[in-house]
Amino acid sequence: MIKAKVLIVDDDQALLDSVVFMLKRAGYEVSAAASGIEALQLIENDFYDTIISDIKMPGISGLELIEAIKLAGVEIPVILMTAFVEVRTTIEAIRKNAFDFIIKPYEPQDLISAVEKAVRFNHLVNMEKNYKINLESMVEQRTKELSDALADNTILLKEVHHRVRNNLQIISSLLSLQSETITDKNVLSILITSQQRIRSIALIYEKLHQSTEMSKLDFAEYIEELSSEILHFYSVFNRCKVKLELNIGVNMLDVDIAVTCALVISELVSNSIRHAFAIGHNGTIWISFNKNAEDQLELIVADNGIGLPDDMDTKRHTSLGITLVHDLITRKLKGSLEIDRTNGTAFKMLFHIP
Repeated sequence: MIKAKVLIVDDDQALLDSVVFMLKRAGYEVSAAASGIEALQLIENDFYDTIISDIKMPGISGLELIEAIKLAGVEIPVILMTAFVEVRTTIEAIRKNAFDFIIKPYEPQDLISAVEKAVRFNHLVNMEKNYKINLESMVEQRTKELSDALADNTILLKEVHHRVRNNLQIISSLLSLQSETITDKNVLSILITSQQRIRSIALIYEKLHQSTEMSKLDFAEYIEELSSEILHFYSVFNRCKVKLELNIGVNMLDVDIAVTCALVISELVSNSIRHAFAIGHNGTIWISFNKNAEDQLELIVADNGIGLPDDMDTKRHTSLGITLVHDLITRKLKGSLEIDRTNGTAFKMLFHIP
């Protein structure tokens, strides 16, 4: 038997004393109230595992007591006692969620058994309530820990992106300094191209450092900035006016795919500006990056320049730039590359996101 605190409510003093004596002998801690109002005052200042109340009492009846306890926000199983069995009263007791219903006169063991069941029920309810509170506390604590860990990882990843970007920028600056001492045009062209490739990757880590999304890049914004930068960079040397037209329908990309696509676009746009347009010649470069009907990513870089040399075998990819683009698309991204020389040059690349 679970030892607990019981409140007895009855306006019949003789019956009240009898029940108190009976339950104390059974090992319970018992309090007594001669009215519903007195019972509410006791409940307000103390905790009870169950309440035994007579139904018919002056002032506040047993049924009204149940209602008052609920309004006070207290959850205690209430056992009702009555000497008058009425269908209407029984239904009302059930409707108000009385825990049990005892008919006077009763056997002492019946009353003690009802109290034991009510106490066990109350303990189970409190255990469940405490379990929920503890579980919510654990979930809240774990959520905070994960949130703090995520914040720490975000800060760490931002620092990594920042350092990678700075290191790439240093390499780019070193190549720039080295190019000032080079007089050979071919070597100078190689250095400038390498510098731009590095700058393309550095720009990705610069964008990631500024972004709240650490593993993905806003590729539409990045391509617009990258292509404009390449255009400005090479126009100083070629003195040509080239217009860019962008159609970027793919927004967020994983960093690995973004780096690969950035190198491809940087290579093709650079080649177009350097080779497709004669000095002072005007033209247009188109960059399109969207999903097609087969859910493939379709990247197209095209220009309306002079086109590839007639003696160039596009299938063998003898040019370093085209070889680099071919390897990045077919090996890195497991995609395909087609070159259209009908009007200028168009590179069409298809691949799936891994």
